[in-house]
Parts: sequence; C-alpha cells; structure tokens
Amino acid sequence: MNECQRITPALRRVALALMALAATVAATGCTAYKGRIVDGETGAPAADVFVLGRYETGGFIVPAHGCGLEVTKSDARGEFALSGGRMAVALYRRGYSERLPKAEGDLYVIVRDETAIDQRLRFLTGLMDRSQCGAQSMAEHKEALRPLYRAIYDEVRAIGLTPQHWRFVVTARRFLQTLNIGMDAAMENARTASWPEIKELQ
Repeated sequence: MNECQRITPALRRVALALMALAATVAATGCTAYKGRIVDGETGAPAADVFVLGRYETGGFIVPAHGCGLEVTKSDARGEFALSGGRMAVALYRRGYSERLPKAEGDLYVIVRDETAIDQRLRFLTGLMDRSQCGAQSMAEHKEALRPLYRAIYDEVRAIGLTPQHWRFVVTARRFLQTLNIGMDAAMENARTASWPEIKELQ
C-alpha cells in the first residue's frame, strides 16, 4: 500500500466531518443576519430600536442549553446585524410595536402601539420573558440585557398605575432585579411585593 492509499481514508473522514459541520452551520443559521427598521408613519429609518434575537436548536454550535440569544440596537440608518445568524427577532422602542404581518424580506416596520394598557403590559412583560434562555445565558448576556430590561421596566412602571396593573410592574421588576441581585432574591421580592410598595415606585 502506497502513501496515498494510507492517507485517503483519513482524508475521507476529515471531509465527512467538514460536511457535517457545514450542514450544522446551515441548519442553525450561524451566519450574520442583517435587517432594517423603519417608522411606519414616516418611512424614515428607526434608530436606537432594541433588537432581541433568539433561536433554539439541539446542534453543537450553540451552548448546551440549546438557546442562542443576542441583543443589539439599530443604527442611524435603522440597520442592525445579528452575528448568530437568522433568529426569531423581536423589537422594542418605548410606545411602539412591530407592524404585523411582517413586511417582506429583512425589512421591519414599527408603529405607535395604540392598544389597551393591559395588552401593552402583557406585550412588554412577554418580551422580557422571551429573552429567558436559562441561568448560563442570563449571565453571559447580562450587560446586553440590562439596558433593554431597564427601558421596558421604565415604561411598565410609567403606565401600570392602578392596582389591576401592579402584577405587571412586579414581573418587570423581577426580570430586571434578576440581573442585579440574582434570581432567588428577585423571586423573593416579587413574592412579597404589595400594591402600596409598588405605588411608591411610580
């Protein structure tokens, strides 16, 4: 057996491994994804919009918990990029929501949210909940999530002004406090919260 014959099986195994890796990268979307956000009323680029990207997969490209998460903001041209590839994208700007159904391609349109306060509060706390990818991911993305959580919490606190809304304020505060004091302490504060206490936060 000559040298080439001895090398060929090894090269074949390497080639198969590379093909498997390429297939996994394609399946998980691990290439940069770019999008653009515009104001639905003016058509102008929407700058400084929070962009939350998330995907879940069992592939080995992402961490063991199977959840990829990225937070960024749109630039002056309304453009953003997610280095983790194509994800489920959620947008946040105070008082706005994404126009649905979504525009074609990589264009996102935001409009003023004129829904009822209860519905808006559910959307805001639901957006915070969508960012949950486990304790490991929370620790990894703490600095990126903190300004997003703070912005959402400030809006929730500003519009959740009645006893009927206090549970939303408590929930939003719990998410924010989880980043600052840990999950156990944040959960305990939420458990013992009362309306008079929440009212003092307004």
